Amino acid sequence: MNSTNHIIIKGEDFTIKLDHIKNKKALYILRAINHPLRLQIIELLNEKKSLTVTEIYKTLQIQQAIASQNLAVLRRAGFVKTKKESKYVHYMLSYQYFNHFTKNINLLFEED
Repeated sequence: MNSTNHIIIKGEDFTIKLDHIKNKKALYILRAINHPLRLQIIELLNEKKSLTVTEIYKTLQIQQAIASQNLAVLRRAGFVKTKKESKYVHYMLSYQYFNHFTKNINLLFEED
């Protein structure tokens, strides 16, 4: 790995810049949704549209800290957004991000 955090791969008719930082971010995003509890949270938010952390941890019967940690992972990855109303933070899915994510993942599996 050179000091610029990327590798250049050259083929006969193409050049690819393999960026280490972008690859780490992609891995983080994939790990964020490859987790059973986070998938349950996504499913619940899709069903209810908007929930507080209290509503989420009570519904899923988990500890508040566990719900908060997993919501933070989903938020940092872009799958969940928040809206503060008074003293409550409401969590909801970022459908636009899911759409963008799904389109790009599907490109990986298209046949040539």
